[in-house]
Amino acid sequence: MNTYKGKALLGSGSHPNVIDDVTRHLNNLGGNYLEIGVWDGVTMCSIAEKNPTRKVYGIDPFINDGNVATRLNEPLPAQRENCYHNISLVNNVEFYEMRTVDFLQKDFDKRELGVTVVYVDGSHYTLDIDIDVRLAMACFAGKGIIIFDDLDYPDVRLSIYKAKREYTFSRKGD
Repeated sequence: MNTYKGKALLGSGSHPNVIDDVTRHLNNLGGNYLEIGVWDGVTMCSIAEKNPTRKVYGIDPFINDGNVATRLNEPLPAQRENCYHNISLVNNVEFYEMRTVDFLQKDFDKRELGVTVVYVDGSHYTLDIDIDVRLAMACFAGKGIIIFDDLDYPDVRLSIYKAKREYTFSRKGD
């Protein structure tokens, strides 16, 4: 069970390797963190706990993209409730309950967020993932890292391929 200050984080668990990788990258690059697709917020809030001086942003509309056992576009109320509970336990999370495309269209310079690390774990469809990548790139004022989840999905791999063709990336360690 994940806990924060002795209180249980509600949800299905976190991604320990992602938490460690994000923390390492934030220590190296400075800046803030953006998680696209927070599910129940456990990973996002665990990163917030490990990085209390960083601002942690999250985006999720809590709508099924067809990859869980409910109907496509059906609301996910349990994940929403767990996420808001988890956010209440940390002080450095700013959460947006909306689709990435709607956040991308908000009228402000996304570089003002100071994001250097983005974790993409939202929709599993190429069109949506491409928008997630556009948002990540819009947030970076300088160096930045995008971490993708669910690499076993063909659409995720296709979006990574497309992003590598469209944007300038360096390989890990460069």
